[in-house]
Amino acid sequence: MSAINYLLQIFLNLLLSVFLMRLLLPLVRADSRNPISLVIIRFTNPLVLPLRRVFPPTGRFDSAALVALLLVQLAVTSMLMLFDQHAITTRALIIVSSFNLLVLVLQFYKWATIMYALLTWVAPDTYSPVSSILTSLVSPIVRPWRRIIPPLAGLDFSAAFTIIAIQATLYLLGDVYSQLILRWL
Repeated sequence: MSAINYLLQIFLNLLLSVFLMRLLLPLVRADSRNPISLVIIRFTNPLVLPLRRVFPPTGRFDSAALVALLLVQLAVTSMLMLFDQHAITTRALIIVSSFNLLVLVLQFYKWATIMYALLTWVAPDTYSPVSSILTSLVSPIVRPWRRIIPPLAGLDFSAAFTIIAIQATLYLLGDVYSQLILRWL
């Protein structure tokens, strides 16, 4: 049963990542004509476009994409809680969903930064749709580290420090979450 649960979690996290990218790509000014952006937009349109009638975008921020991400996160969390046979209360659903969404964002950025670092070390100055999207997504969180730690001998370690900071935050969140679970759930 744990293998099925693992596969279900992987599939649902990929689904959530697609909706997360739908929210993030306009914010980081990623190329909307990029093939990856087009796939993400077409995949998420069935849920985002009806929500846009109620939640119109404001500038680069797509509020319908945020609402879609939150709805998908709530559905995924309740599905996983039911699959694990946990009692679902509104409070538990909101706390677990919020925490899982925050962890998803951090893990998404951790893996995106790892792939970005590998691409910049292995194939610098090459264009591909993946590298374009990764550069758009990761540059805003790597840039502050770049100002603090300049490249040494031509090597940029800002991505490594970004990954370390994200991982430390994930550990801290794990401790906070366990305290929340003991106190409120």
